[in-house]
Amino acid sequence: FHAAAHRGGSCEEYEMRVTAETRGISEAFGAKDCPRCERQTMKSGGCNHMTCQVCRCEWCWICGDQLVVRGPHGESPIYWHYSEENVDSGCQQFADAGQHPDTEEVRLRRRDRAPGPLLKRLSMPVGALSVALLALATLLALSLWLLLYSVSCCVAAVLRTAARVAYRCRSVDPPDAFGEACARKSLRVTLYCAVACGTVIFFVPFFVVIVAWEAIAVVLWVVLAIVGRLPIFRRYMPALEWHHLRFLTSAPWRAVHRFCSS
Repeated sequence: FHAAAHRGGSCEEYEMRVTAETRGISEAFGAKDCPRCERQTMKSGGCNHMTCQVCRCEWCWICGDQLVVRGPHGESPIYWHYSEENVDSGCQQFADAGQHPDTEEVRLRRRDRAPGPLLKRLSMPVGALSVALLALATLLALSLWLLLYSVSCCVAAVLRTAARVAYRCRSVDPPDAFGEACARKSLRVTLYCAVACGTVIFFVPFFVVIVAWEAIAVVLWVVLAIVGRLPIFRRYMPALEWHHLRFLTSAPWRAVHRFCSS
């Protein structure tokens, strides 16, 4: 019965023929294989970040590689693979079906638009300041929550004791779950208050930093653009474009995003 399955050929020839037919069907329907479990996947819409429903592998529809490599600052593999700062990747996360540009063109464009080491060094202090503000606001919010929760627990314990004494004076036993609902509610209320206070503590100085840094970034960009066009410095400094200004002005947001993604 086994020989009847592929008459006129060996098992190896039959497997090769089935593999070729499967590949032809996949190409006809636009399906691709998962790089880990080789499960065929069809894409009907959405972005180019794929998640296999069998092995949960995260991979790129454009290049077919698994998304496992993190960025130099700890960025998540998904963010870094499609980031404009990743000059080794030519994949874009959002592109219409059949309209993705050539990966080599994307890679060359990213290399041409990549900021030089001077711009990266200039944006490092404001990035460090933004991350420090976020870390400080997080610590203050956590400390505030612990303080509020401790005070609420103490107040609740005093009120619970007073209520129990009142029950005893009337010769009535207090309920078994007496005060548990109040304790759960105080946990949520104090946590929400601490998060709200931490958000305000972070965004108020962070907004001031953003406004001040944007003014400084514009001045730096103008000075470097003028200096870079001088014949003496043209060899050492590439000509600055508008995307370099966007790189400088977005330094605080980029640093916070990297810190949260790491």
